[in-house]
Amino acid sequence: MLTKYSFKTKKMIELNEEEIQQCAEVFSENYGFYSAQSPYKPNERIRMSVKFYKKRYVKNDFYISYAIFEGREVAHAIYLRKTMPNNHVMTWVVQLVVAEAHRNKGIGGKLLHSIWGFSSDAAWGLATSNPFTVKTLEIATFRKVKPVEVLKHLEEIKELGNLVEFVKSYKVDKNQSLVDSNFFVNVDEIEENIDKAFGSDKWMLGNIEPGHEWLAFTFKDQEFAEEYEKHFEEFMQFSEIKLKEAYGRMDINQPWRKHTKGEVDYILEMCCMKQGDKVLDFGCGTGRHSIELSRRGINVIGVDFSDNNIKYAKESAKELSNVNFYVDDCRKIKSDTLVDTVIALYDVVGSFPAVAENSQIIKNAYNNLRDGGYFVISVMNMELTLYQAKSNHIGNIKNNLNLLQTLKASNIMQSSGDVFNPDYYVVDDAEGIVYRKEQFIDDGVLSAEYVIRDKRYTMPEIKTLLEMNGFIIEDARFVQAGHWNDKLDGIDEHAKEILIVARK
Repeated sequence: MLTKYSFKTKKMIELNEEEIQQCAEVFSENYGFYSAQSPYKPNERIRMSVKFYKKRYVKNDFYISYAIFEGREVAHAIYLRKTMPNNHVMTWVVQLVVAEAHRNKGIGGKLLHSIWGFSSDAAWGLATSNPFTVKTLEIATFRKVKPVEVLKHLEEIKELGNLVEFVKSYKVDKNQSLVDSNFFVNVDEIEENIDKAFGSDKWMLGNIEPGHEWLAFTFKDQEFAEEYEKHFEEFMQFSEIKLKEAYGRMDINQPWRKHTKGEVDYILEMCCMKQGDKVLDFGCGTGRHSIELSRRGINVIGVDFSDNNIKYAKESAKELSNVNFYVDDCRKIKSDTLVDTVIALYDVVGSFPAVAENSQIIKNAYNNLRDGGYFVISVMNMELTLYQAKSNHIGNIKNNLNLLQTLKASNIMQSSGDVFNPDYYVVDDAEGIVYRKEQFIDDGVLSAEYVIRDKRYTMPEIKTLLEMNGFIIEDARFVQAGHWNDKLDGIDEHAKEILIVARK
């Protein structure tokens, strides 16, 4: 399983000597063999030295995404990512290798998807003799690799290719797309692999020639391929896993996180808390409310599904004896004893797109509370979301995937946290779900673009959901982070949250 692996992205110029050595070893021991027709070292294993890596790839604009197992690299993808003179960003994967013992686990696909998954790029591609990699490119970008499209963009590709030293010349027309790489790799199983990768689909890149590789690129200005739209729903099925990764990578210093003491003051007053009370903090994140409550004499258990968040929370609370943190699921966790208060703040309810999943969080809060205990919950305000949304950003996503595909990506979660910026979300008004594209780069973890879905609520919707699960509403208001005592109108630009205090 991929959970046994860790993944990272670095600039090649940031690699140390040991890391470059591991790159060379993984490639030289696992890449493959020269063909019998090779003018040098026929049938011998293909190897690359540390010196070769330094000369060819340890340069500006070259990056590496790699997988680590038990402390050592077991796979990598090296790629060139460059902003061209016309401000188009183009990405060219120049090397992909997975250690033999770690193949067929989805590692190579994860690395490639992380590189090619940036929807704001203008072009994505590589030179390869592997038809499975061509298929991965098509699935990752929802577009077909077509020689006519490559030909249309060939001059720009050549400009990028000037930095790819192994490319000698190009052979592209409407029936083929090849580069002369002077790389005589063994292609004995090429026809069989084309059939496995593409089946009855027409292979469009032509016959591979000795010393050549296919030049496979897709482009942002291409139409989406209908045959790949089915992969979008498959892609979204991993939303919960992606959600864990994304929330674990948020900047902990975002402005809205700086109101902890005032928010805890409000909780203590509204829930009539006294020293020694027990609190269960659902979706505790990095533990800011849990830690502040514990400093006020409250016994707290904080729960979050992000390993990174819980690791940070434990480190921050190591001097405190009355707060404990656990990686767990708020829908399922059971406290050893019933608690006085459960809190689920800043969109824990709503983090799942399905109403049933969010309802399970509320139901579990009810089951963990003593009779008369309090539940403090905040959710994102759908009334404001719809009021601010651009008219062309509202529709039925399933019937119009282009609505989402053309949405601009941002790094909001990694920076400001302002998920109400209407430039960067679309609303599925049929499902009541908000979609965003969030990019994470330069934080040491695998670079990635996530499609994030969240369920936002109107005031009547969230009240009804709480009451259906047995709660009595004590107070409900539209609020701004850190200003919970101030009631706002539902479409006030600051009213991004609905805050409710309820009782069992």
